[in-house]
Amino acid sequence: MIRRLVLGVGVGLLAALTWSTAAAQGNAPFFSSPYNSAEPLEKFLVFTAPPRADVPDGQVHWTDQEVPGIDTLGPDGAVYNICPEDGLAWSLEGGDPFGGGKFVAVECEGSATGWQFLAFHLCKVGIGFSIDDAHRNYTRVAPGEVVGYECPDDHSHLSLGYWAEASAKQDLPCPQWYVQQRYWVNAACLVQAGRLPPTLAWRLDLSEDWELRFLKPQILEPLQSASFLFVIVALLLYLLGVFFRTRTPHEINHSDWLTLDAILKSGIWWLGMVLVILISAGPFWAVGPGAISSYTVEDRPYQEMARLTGFSDWQLLKAFYMVAVPRDANGEPVGASEPGKIFPPEAAAAIPFGETNTEAWGTVNPTEPGPYGAYRAWDAVADRWPPSFYESVVLGLSVSREAQRQREGLIAIASNPALIDLARATGKTVRPQDLYGSSAGAVGRTQILPGHFAPGGLCGDAPSMDVWNDPQAVAECTTRYLATNGCWGRWWDNNDVWSALCSYNPGAWDRAVDQWYWDVLQDRMTRLSAASLAANVQRANIPRAVNTPTRETYVSTPILGLLITEALLQNGQSAYHFPGQINAWLVELGPQLRPHRAAVRGVYRVFRAWILIFYSPEKLLALGVQL
Repeated sequence: MIRRLVLGVGVGLLAALTWSTAAAQGNAPFFSSPYNSAEPLEKFLVFTAPPRADVPDGQVHWTDQEVPGIDTLGPDGAVYNICPEDGLAWSLEGGDPFGGGKFVAVECEGSATGWQFLAFHLCKVGIGFSIDDAHRNYTRVAPGEVVGYECPDDHSHLSLGYWAEASAKQDLPCPQWYVQQRYWVNAACLVQAGRLPPTLAWRLDLSEDWELRFLKPQILEPLQSASFLFVIVALLLYLLGVFFRTRTPHEINHSDWLTLDAILKSGIWWLGMVLVILISAGPFWAVGPGAISSYTVEDRPYQEMARLTGFSDWQLLKAFYMVAVPRDANGEPVGASEPGKIFPPEAAAAIPFGETNTEAWGTVNPTEPGPYGAYRAWDAVADRWPPSFYESVVLGLSVSREAQRQREGLIAIASNPALIDLARATGKTVRPQDLYGSSAGAVGRTQILPGHFAPGGLCGDAPSMDVWNDPQAVAECTTRYLATNGCWGRWWDNNDVWSALCSYNPGAWDRAVDQWYWDVLQDRMTRLSAASLAANVQRANIPRAVNTPTRETYVSTPILGLLITEALLQNGQSAYHFPGQINAWLVELGPQLRPHRAAVRGVYRVFRAWILIFYSPEKLLALGVQL
């Protein structure tokens, strides 16, 4: 009887706790305004539009491509923490890897735990910077504390959302969109905590961004496939008009010249139109710092090294030496005049010996099990990082935030252009849920945790994320990790290679049963070092590296024009996309063009409308272009 009574009381308390948690989640906390003003936030919206299925009210971005939010321009330029209680703020010195410029992310605490506030396109950040997304340096900020500053005469992009499973949508009196494992809410609505009337008359300015409303994918896709057909048909109509129209007596007496003239004019017109299409579909221009390796790039030395050491995939071996360039403390390659340190390529190249193997794999489909793993990474990361008591009971999460981060990386990998091309070549769909990895979800030749490829992660800006088939992608991300991590201090700080290697597989360190792993790495490192001398792989005495090849993205002329005009509109703050000289030029020119902002924006919109015909939003996002 007593046992039943205790059990009943326990179940009742658990039910009450569960109900109170759910009830608390059903009522959103009261957020304050990001601006020091008594005016409602919607007063500061740059533009508004009626809600649509794919476009949140208050901004114009496709919600399935990026974090939804609202574009605002505050009264004094200062952006404040909107959390009702303290929050943990962080940022990256290099800005948002996906083109959002300088940003601040604030993770709310207390009654708003689980909510996150983001501010993009800031001119100045008021907190300390983190090394990378995987090593965040949090700054505690109080409610209403300044976290950043907007650019003069320019607007910021504000987002507000909460972590949740798709089925755990909260009951809020505002529009919500599920993107990147979070529900994002229109901040202008939520700041009013439900007091914004649903019948509010939204203002629609037809002169603002009309091309984004009318040039939608369902209209653009037929235009893309019909562009060449249009040119050919137009050329034929032109020729028919020339040869069959009524001629004047003067033209009849010079029929040969007329024919030659018509052919020349038609040829020039046709070639001009084909050229327009070609430069629109690109790519031609390199965006991102250039690339010069500190090592020789001939194939023969690496083939000889592979033969001497049993490294069967000589192209993968070459890639590790190609990315062995001077790097800063964040693992990023540095310029010729900047201090940097080269992580030993023989240590990085030894990793595949212990993690998978060094045989040439050919083309592999990562949606099938192989030497890189026999577990579906999507489920493996959830098993490896189960939700804590706080996350499951208080936050109501069925998947931990760390596992969600790893899944964000899998989504980024599956949506990467390299994986899309692989899917097209193999004729199979590559979904994030279908990628195979280790029992912890690690993927690729060197077993990299997928969270490093999530936005803002260590390898989140990699143009290629095919770490199964692309040697350059494998070598670059592996080297970045080794250069910035260690079991007892980062390699960049202490030059301890074993500390870096230990961090790659800490579970196998100091265990007798796994000693073979470290013996193999030691043996291969010694062999590779000796073989590099025997094969005459020359090392540069002076760091000449500007950047690694994986940092370059080639874009077409219209996209280059769009990125340049976008940087000018943002006063040069997104100019880091470009090599140093262009970067400096845009930073200097941006403020000078403020009086001509309307003209620059007009040119920007022409480029934007132009590229929409040839590029889907997915491709543009992969190139770092957000519309």
